[in-house]
Amino acid sequence: NFNLLSGCSSPLKECLHWLRTIEQSGSSEASRLFVAGDGRGVPAVRYGARPDAPPAFCVPKGFQGGSAPEDQHFWAILREYTPQMHELLAAHGWPEHICQRLGAGSDVTEEKSDADDAGAVPVAKSSSKRPTCSTCNRRFSALWMNKGVCVECESSWRLQERCPFSKSCQQLWFCKHEGRCLKCDTHSCDECHFSRGDGEHVAHLAARLK
Repeated sequence: NFNLLSGCSSPLKECLHWLRTIEQSGSSEASRLFVAGDGRGVPAVRYGARPDAPPAFCVPKGFQGGSAPEDQHFWAILREYTPQMHELLAAHGWPEHICQRLGAGSDVTEEKSDADDAGAVPVAKSSSKRPTCSTCNRRFSALWMNKGVCVECESSWRLQERCPFSKSCQQLWFCKHEGRCLKCDTHSCDECHFSRGDGEHVAHLAARLK
């Protein structure tokens, strides 16, 4: 929990700063700070690398959004340590403290006592409240799940160049360059010649490729 909270501190500080700035702007009837629009080109994984098309929304000076150093540091950590995590899981399995909480199916229960009520008897708490991986049928906390698939199974599917989230996705739809499903990961890839976006994005892309 400490790691989770400490990891959240930087982006939360950034959010707090801009929420306070928005509040001050609203109370003083100043000009608008943010005007919503389509974030063309940001992030690159969604709309593709498009330096010729900056974001179409207006933001105040100093706001960097997903390009802030805190965000870049976060993604650098993921790129560095995620492969190491999968290697350790493949070689040694899950850590003991997590294995003790893993369950299969909906029959696993654990005893829980209510310390707030004097003389309360232990009651059974079903592990069915934990999400179930749609691939391996084991139960994990939400920390280790993504769209109903645990991190271990997700990695396994991606290594097979298959979408981990939908059996209906064809292998042709999987980007081998970034290991992402063009459909379920809402991914764009210039090397795959596939780009996602709205009507404005299509019009811009058509004009650029004309």
